[in-house]
Amino acid sequence: MNSPQPSVEPAFSLGRFESSCYARQHEAAVREFVALLDRNYGGLDHGFFAKPTANMAGIDQDPHIINRICSALSALFSDPSHSGRCHRGSSRHH
Repeated sequence: MNSPQPSVEPAFSLGRFESSCYARQHEAAVREFVALLDRNYGGLDHGFFAKPTANMAGIDQDPHIINRICSALSALFSDPSHSGRCHRGSSRHH
């Protein structure tokens, strides 16, 4: 008897990342971005989920998705309320 498999969330979700960045949820956004970097050194594999916002063919999707990641990162790091620290407990050396 086959039991239903639990749904597994992707390691990186572009939608979650964008939502966190634009909502100024800095820690959630940084955790999502680190998940992308930790997995295959940023490679876009099965652990990456992004739904293009327009009907695009394969070759056009990658630049569109990369542009969305860069836009969200820009919003995150240009937010004056963002301290620049990636996680609690990080130390800054002056």
